[in-house]
Amino acid sequence: MPLLTGILGISIATHDFASATYKRKLDNHTWLVIFSGKVLTLFAATAAIYVLAAVLASLLGLILPHLVKLRDLSEYGISLQALNAGDMILTVLVACLIGVVTALIWFSVGLICKRSSIAIVIFLIYQAVIPNLGRTDFKNTIMSLFSRFTNQLVLQPWPYRSISLSLSLGLIAEYVFGALILGYFIFSKKHINSLS
Repeated sequence: MPLLTGILGISIATHDFASATYKRKLDNHTWLVIFSGKVLTLFAATAAIYVLAAVLASLLGLILPHLVKLRDLSEYGISLQALNAGDMILTVLVACLIGVVTALIWFSVGLICKRSSIAIVIFLIYQAVIPNLGRTDFKNTIMSLFSRFTNQLVLQPWPYRSISLSLSLGLIAEYVFGALILGYFIFSKKHINSLS
């Protein structure tokens, strides 16, 4: 899901550059209004994606056991415990938080690049090729945060080093604040010159 939200963030950031609609939008709105609208769209779209995914997963969880022969996963060394409703909601909320933060960071990268193809290549290289860069690396932070709230992590997309919950939340706050500030300044200062 963070792959989807990262690409969503890039797409929202670069759409008006690709379609050259900023000049028309600036006739009626300020940079702050346009930027705020894009960020709110990003939050709403990401939340909608996660709510839809949670609903679909719940429906599949109810339907699938009746359609397939169940296997004992302990044969493969996997033990899963049933989640109660509170744990499921918390897991979805933490996953949604991670999705929003991922979308915001890559939204800022999209604003820097102005072209979605370049930003998506950078995103995919970072996600798939570059290893975990240490304790404060974004990938490490989100894996450590997610693993604190769920014991259902069967497969890890990359190895991570566990960090405290307070450090994880602090780093997430720094990432969000940094992405918003960087995105706004890049959006309002750098690109105003290129549109004139």
